[in-house]
Amino acid sequence: ITSFSSRGPTADNRTKPDVVAAGCQSNGDFGITSTVPLSTGQNYDVACGTSMATPAVSGTIALLTQKYLQQYNRNPVPATMKSILIHTADDLGNTGPDFTYGYGKINALSAVNLISSTNYGYVTENDVQHNEIKTYFMNVPSGVSSVKVTIAWDDKEATLAAIKKLVNNIQLWLISPSNTIYRPWILDFDNPSLPATTGVDNYNNVEQVIINNPQPGQWKIKVLGDNIPFGPQNFTLISPYQPMLECLSTPTNGCFVLQSMTFNPGAYDLPNGINIGANNVVLDCNNAVLHGTISNTQGIRVIIKNPPPVKAVADFL
Repeated sequence: ITSFSSRGPTADNRTKPDVVAAGCQSNGDFGITSTVPLSTGQNYDVACGTSMATPAVSGTIALLTQKYLQQYNRNPVPATMKSILIHTADDLGNTGPDFTYGYGKINALSAVNLISSTNYGYVTENDVQHNEIKTYFMNVPSGVSSVKVTIAWDDKEATLAAIKKLVNNIQLWLISPSNTIYRPWILDFDNPSLPATTGVDNYNNVEQVIINNPQPGQWKIKVLGDNIPFGPQNFTLISPYQPMLECLSTPTNGCFVLQSMTFNPGAYDLPNGINIGANNVVLDCNNAVLHGTISNTQGIRVIIKNPPPVKAVADFL
């Protein structure tokens, strides 16, 4: 990296930069070719610095936004673009984030692949309230070399006089099938050259957990609303395998059930149904009207109690 490129951390101990991009060249003409103002009498020129790196990132985000709109028929929130860029960056320097390269050099091809196909990962947008825990389940196959999960959120702005700039704080945990908890990367701002370790991050609005040689089986992704004074807080989660949100008493579309439960009364539109991951689960509809289907997993027995006396529940049954 160039000697004049800024390093972190910030004054309030946040990790910066988030990512890096090419702004100079170590050989040849030692710069990046780009368009220049017409007043110079040229169409292109060579320069070196953040004036080259920044438009490269901005242009990449513009193309990714276009692809996201085509893929999902909606514009991404800023946290979605940030999480995608960080998740797909090529790690440089120390393993994990550092105060020189951040999470690494942006990789536009990997980013667009992530948006285009679930073969490269899943993009999940949701929100969390103060003290709320959102639990997702994902199945990790055997023989996988590593698992990486990234979360980012568009935090509320801090006051100018605030010493600590993070306002809404989210925690990301991964829990293995044997109940081992894995926490995100953290850096030692008092010793900025040291490699990243893992622990509790109370400074940044992006977190990432990487597990090498993960145990195969069903993992949990926990998104904790640790301190959300201004909620709900939207977030974007990037995972390598499909995350299935845990069903609660108020069911959500496509949610995942591992134990018996009672639903709150009401009407619920569940076009992707409810996924059952355990045998002999008792679902007490409690007169809730559920439109959808139960996943037809061979060998799993589901018991339905107290469906409402209306035809609507027939779709669910």
